Amino acid sequence: QETWGKLLPTAASIAACVFISSFATSKAYAVKAGYTVCTASEFVALGVANFGGGFLGAFPTQIALCRTAIGYEAGIHSPLGSNLIPVLVVALVVQYATRAFFYVPKCALACIIMVGCAGSCDW
Repeated sequence: QETWGKLLPTAASIAACVFISSFATSKAYAVKAGYTVCTASEFVALGVANFGGGFLGAFPTQIALCRTAIGYEAGIHSPLGSNLIPVLVVALVVQYATRAFFYVPKCALACIIMVGCAGSCDW
């Protein structure tokens, strides 16, 4: 009983931050792409993913801001394309190109991510 009292405020604040950031990103890209986002569906999907992940020791699940921006700029506008294609690309890179990236400075890799995410900002 005492443990729940200590955990509940922290868990609620994490859940609120995850939902707000995920929904804000999905809403922003929905407006750009011309479709609507169902708040209840987003809430349920994040809740189920985080509930299941809690039993496996996973981090709280939320939308991948950089991956969403890069996918949108690349012309991917479906959930399947924005989730499945990056997973396949990352798996192939990890499997076959890890040695090549070993010698690339971390600041160069960070710049690649920042350039990909630049499209998500309204300047």
